[in-house]
Amino acid sequence: MQADKNKLHSSSTVNGNASGSCEFAGGVIEPFSTIFRKARMNSKQRRNGFTLIEVILAIAISAVVMGTVYVTFYQSHKVTSTVAVQTEVYQMARLCLDRMIKDLNCIYFSPYLILDEDLKSNEKANELAQKYRFIGKNENDGTNDTDKIYFTTTSDIGLGDISGIVNEVDYELKEDPDNKGLYLLMRREDNKPHDGITDSGKNPGMEIAENIVSMNIVYYDRSGKESDEWDATNTSPPALPSLIKITITFKNGNDTYAFTGVASPVIAKMQLPASGEKQ
Repeated sequence: MQADKNKLHSSSTVNGNASGSCEFAGGVIEPFSTIFRKARMNSKQRRNGFTLIEVILAIAISAVVMGTVYVTFYQSHKVTSTVAVQTEVYQMARLCLDRMIKDLNCIYFSPYLILDEDLKSNEKANELAQKYRFIGKNENDGTNDTDKIYFTTTSDIGLGDISGIVNEVDYELKEDPDNKGLYLLMRREDNKPHDGITDSGKNPGMEIAENIVSMNIVYYDRSGKESDEWDATNTSPPALPSLIKITITFKNGNDTYAFTGVASPVIAKMQLPASGEKQ
C-alpha cells in the first residue's frame, strides 16, 4: 500500500523549468502570458484576410446601396425626361393656339356687301363679297375630329410679299407620312383673297405643329348656341360666331394632351340688321 502511494505521488509531481512552463507526467502546461501572446499573434494573422462570410456580407451591402442609388437616379432621369417632353408639347400647343387665336380675333368679313340692296345689284360689289369668307367644316377620320377652318383676316405672319392687308388663311390637318395615325397642323396664307377656297395642292402651307391626334372646333352664336359647322354667308343675317373654341390633342408616347383656346372676333360684336332691314 505504501508503495502505491509513493507511485501515485511521483506520477503527479510537477516539475518546473526555466521557461516558466510546468511539466506534468502527462504533458506541459504553458503559462497564461504565453498563451495570450500566441492568441494575439493568431489574431493579427487572421486580420490579413477576410472570411467567406465577410466577403458575402460586404457584397450584399454593396448591392443594396448600388441598387438604391440606381433606382433613385433612374427615377430622377425619368421624371426629368418626362418634364422635358411635356414642356416641349406645352410650348408647341401654346404657340399654335396663340397663332390661331390671333388670326381669328382679326377676322375680316364684309356682310354689308351682301345685305345692302343697292350693292346686291352691283356686280363688282358681289364679286368682292365672295372674296371674304368664314367657313368652318366639321370633319373626322372615323375616330378623331379633323376639323378645318377657312377665313379672311387682317392678321399675317409677314411671310407674304405684301403685309398689312386682308389675307386668306386656312387651318387644316395633314396626315404625317412619318407617323401613322398622327397629323401635322398646316397654316396656309394667301395675301390675294379670291373666289373659292385655296387649293391645298397648289399651296400646301406651313407646318406649325406635329404629333396631333385631333382638332375640334366649336362655334357659338350671340345666344350661346353651339354649332360644329359655320358658314357666315349662310346665316340670316350673315354673321360671324361670337366665340370660337379650338381643342387640339397632341400625342407623346402613350400619353395624349388636350389643349383648348378661345377666340372672340372683334368684328363679330357688330350688330347687323336682318335681311331687308336698314340699320
